Amino acid sequence: MEVSFYHLTSLPLERALPRLVEKIYATGAKVVIFFEHKEQLERIDEVLWTYGQMDFLPHGTFLEKYPEKQPIYLTTTDENPANASILIQIGQKVHSSFKSFTRIVDMFENSNPLSVQSARDRYKRYKQEGHTLTYWKQDAEGKWKQEA
Repeated sequence: MEVSFYHLTSLPLERALPRLVEKIYATGAKVVIFFEHKEQLERIDEVLWTYGQMDFLPHGTFLEKYPEKQPIYLTTTDENPANASILIQIGQKVHSSFKSFTRIVDMFENSNPLSVQSARDRYKRYKQEGHTLTYWKQDAEGKWKQEA
């Protein structure tokens, strides 16, 4: 499995995540975005509908009907109703069924030292398990640069 760590150092999650999800959506892949906190999910739910004047990303949450039809699914629980191949993890909690995905995107913010340390611990764990790892960090303009 491929695990990509995305270290948010300049743009906040609300600005960086929609751009990344947009690229994934353009490939036709389905994605689950797994949040540690319901408040984050609610904030990103709104952002995905309104992040650009002409842009929105079709998505659903556990509160809506037909979760199995959602190309982008936001959740705080260990579920994958549309059999998505990509998991985006936000926060320190790990989706219990993470091995059912072909790719994991692990996003963490630089502003929280606990978040950074937790990401380092997850990186070590995934490496020990033999997964293919990449590490991406934002430059000053918010563009992703592969560091490892």
